[in-house]
Amino acid sequence: MALPGNKKLVFENYGGSPQLRLKSAEDLDGLNELDDPFWMALSAPLHQLRCDPRLLEILDPGGNGRVLSGEVRAAKDWMFRMLKNRDGATARRDVLKIDHMCTEHEEGRTLQQTARQVLANLGRGEAREVTLAQVRDRKGIHAEAVHNGDGVIPPGAVDDNEVRELIQDVMATMGAPEGVDGTPGATAEHLDGFLKSARALLEWNKTTSAGDAFPLGSDTDEGHELVTRLAEKVE
Repeated sequence: MALPGNKKLVFENYGGSPQLRLKSAEDLDGLNELDDPFWMALSAPLHQLRCDPRLLEILDPGGNGRVLSGEVRAAKDWMFRMLKNRDGATARRDVLKIDHMCTEHEEGRTLQQTARQVLANLGRGEAREVTLAQVRDRKGIHAEAVHNGDGVIPPGAVDDNEVRELIQDVMATMGAPEGVDGTPGATAEHLDGFLKSARALLEWNKTTSAGDAFPLGSDTDEGHELVTRLAEKVE
């Protein structure tokens, strides 16, 4: 079977039936021209495939638990569109060379820029290839990025001393969730809660005398701690 450009589909005997030979990335060129009757199977359940679970999720955009022949073709089209050099497709490695990406269109340029940013954040800005492990190192990638979009602002992310102290106060009283890089900080929700509590405290102070607020004088804090600690035994 011939393809445009005088390329040919090569079939070999697999399990007693002729199947398309897939020994190189260029052999995948024929998938769009290969009619469904020539496929070994038009769909396959994900639970019977042994490979990276994340890859299976990507190959199953419909979320029906199966990989369909059309989804395989779509994945091939995306790979061919994003890579100008596809030699690595059969190299059995989890490494992608930066200059193998196609930058003739916006999507490809964005992908290459993202790969370069990942390497830069990991302190490998001069590297010419990126690995799967590096792409998945979310904490490492975001560790050097002050503004990583996770909504958690650590004290070290700001230069203003007063703002830094405010963030520390919010963390101390409202909680300190970790960001994607593992660094604790404060969120907008925590800040809102802190300000709401602070306003309520100020209003309470306006209507409360010193005697009511501190019935034991300077020993009030110690007395409160003691009552709290013995409350269960008293009950």
